Amino acid sequence: MSATCIRSDPLDGAAGLGGNLQLLGSPGYGSVFDAPNGNINCRGTGVVGCADFYRRTENSLWYDSSELGGFHVRCLYPAFVLESERSCSSQRNQSERSWSLWARRKYVGPSIPIQVWVAYEHHKDNYGLNVITSTAASATSTSDKALQVGVGYTLGDIFIFGIFEQLKYDADGLAVGLVDEYKRNALTIGAKWNIATGYIGGQYMQAMSASCDISGGAGCNADNTGAKMVGVGYYHTLSKQTQAYVMGSYTHNESLQFYSVAGAGSASGGATLPTDLGANVWGVTVGLKHSF
Repeated sequence: MSATCIRSDPLDGAAGLGGNLQLLGSPGYGSVFDAPNGNINCRGTGVVGCADFYRRTENSLWYDSSELGGFHVRCLYPAFVLESERSCSSQRNQSERSWSLWARRKYVGPSIPIQVWVAYEHHKDNYGLNVITSTAASATSTSDKALQVGVGYTLGDIFIFGIFEQLKYDADGLAVGLVDEYKRNALTIGAKWNIATGYIGGQYMQAMSASCDISGGAGCNADNTGAKMVGVGYYHTLSKQTQAYVMGSYTHNESLQFYSVAGAGSASGGATLPTDLGANVWGVTVGLKHSF
């Protein structure tokens, strides 16, 4: 999933404020790109689950195809799970598994300078629902899925894009009365404008209120779990490899939601339910970027 967002993001995704990884690939509730990060056990003692779809999983097979006629494919699959990374709980002896597939078709020409892409990712037994509800730790197994579709159009020095994303979290074996399914949709629109001294970027993101199901068939209400975010930034070119930048973002969370900022996750790697649901989050950052 990370390839799709970072490729289209005018504000470097997880690099700082304003990037679309603050909202895309996450159900909220304090879970962002860096919480957790790395190949962290999502079910072991002291870890409540992994809900985000931008994990840097180790021991993985990665295929990146060449571009043929504007068509490009990427896929990822974990080759194996180290014994030290398996669950510490005797009740959960399944291995965490995830895989992702991303495809992009780019049309380059004087009449239709457009590109479209689609990505799908699946996590098995990452217990993402427990990050959302804190009551899914007793599930016998879980299945988390992410689908993303995007389109981009180049008009002179301006690149315009839009993204639709759906995240779905399911848990099996829960007691009657507990939430066993949670689904949320999100939309993003943005633009990048290349100018003589660098470029200006901006984007608007919105996560809709989710829908949910309860084990046993009872009604479920996930209203007021949406959020809206605006990010803007300017990158000033100092050399071919170095840019100075200033970026800012503002996030408005509904009363039962908390989308945070990239890099603000738990230092221990476990995403925890926040205490400040409904908070408004904003910030500005200034930095220097050098690409090797």
